[in-house]
Amino acid sequence: AKGKYFLCADADCIYPTTWVAKMVDTMESNEAKGVVATYSDYSFITSGSTPRFVMAIYEAFRNLIYYLKLRDKVHLLVRGFSFGFLAKAGLENGAFLIGKQRVGKGILGSEDYAIGGEDGNMAFTLVNNGGKVWLSGGKAARVWTSDRRLVYDGGFMNALKIRLKKYFFKNKK
Repeated sequence: AKGKYFLCADADCIYPTTWVAKMVDTMESNEAKGVVATYSDYSFITSGSTPRFVMAIYEAFRNLIYYLKLRDKVHLLVRGFSFGFLAKAGLENGAFLIGKQRVGKGILGSEDYAIGGEDGNMAFTLVNNGGKVWLSGGKAARVWTSDRRLVYDGGFMNALKIRLKKYFFKNKK
């Protein structure tokens, strides 16, 4: 990347036409405050029998947990399909070099489980080196993604149990 900003997006997500502008504006208008990266919220496109309103309830609950994590773990909120950072800050902090690549489903307790992917590790490194990571909020930056991870985890209810277990297990340490 040769530009000032580096934005990460996935081909299988749906982005509003305002996504790029909102992500860049969040960093640009807050750079003087030390913001070097941004991420946005997301919603699920349902593929199975789970109604959209149930997903909306799940997303509200997820956002409550996210709010609790924001205090000192903003890197856990970053998703690779909607993440951006100042290219210079990324290069100065080792780009996307990580110790263990996340593979497969990343099931908690499995041998291939890694706590974070390259995007979360980048955010973690940026924050640990004095940078700030801020949310690009609102519909202008909201990404729509498939519910495939929830399906992989055995459906909505099982996925909810797994995520609650991960959240409460991690936060006890």
